[in-house]
Amino acid sequence: MAKKLVIFDFDDTLVDTLGARIPAIIEFCKVEHNVIVSHDNVMSVWGVPFDQMMTELGCSGEIDKTSYLDISKRYPLKAFPEVDGVLARLSRGCSLGILTSLANEVLAQSLRELKWDSGLFKFLYGQEDTPAHKPNPEVFRPVLDNMKLLGVDVRECLYIGDRLSDAHAAIGAGIDFLGVARDEDRAREFSDLNIPFKTDLLEIEREVLLP
Repeated sequence: MAKKLVIFDFDDTLVDTLGARIPAIIEFCKVEHNVIVSHDNVMSVWGVPFDQMMTELGCSGEIDKTSYLDISKRYPLKAFPEVDGVLARLSRGCSLGILTSLANEVLAQSLRELKWDSGLFKFLYGQEDTPAHKPNPEVFRPVLDNMKLLGVDVRECLYIGDRLSDAHAAIGAGIDFLGVARDEDRAREFSDLNIPFKTDLLEIEREVLLP
């Protein structure tokens, strides 16, 4: 069945986040919380909701997102090379969305930074939009509720992500999933569990989404 709604994970699916956000997180922890963390420390909690990630890194008390956003401006985000073209073409034939563990405020600034804030994505679901988080399928509850309101069948929705937690959440919610594996380790993880994947979004567009 043709897809009417394509929803993406954000970090490391659409955007090469590791190179930009990890240095920003390390600096934020040091400057705002006097906590020294390493690249490996951040990687060990990568993918969990933003506030939870900061807590697990040792940042206690209120997480000042405004300060974090100011720091992150020094580390510009970059979309993967094929992404802008793929999104522009897909948006002509279906609705696009993002479901991510990022805090809504962080996601909003990221979209502005990438110039994706002018209606390209019809649906945005961030950390604050659901108490559940990936790999819990309940993270897709707002998506499923909106699909009912729009009259979109669950079979007409596809979720694209780069991690096993993305796959488990989508599949558990009854939503088709396709992985994007940009390195051999991620490809091996998907292969070991027989989860379908492609190497980039251009390949996904060519082989899966085009009529």
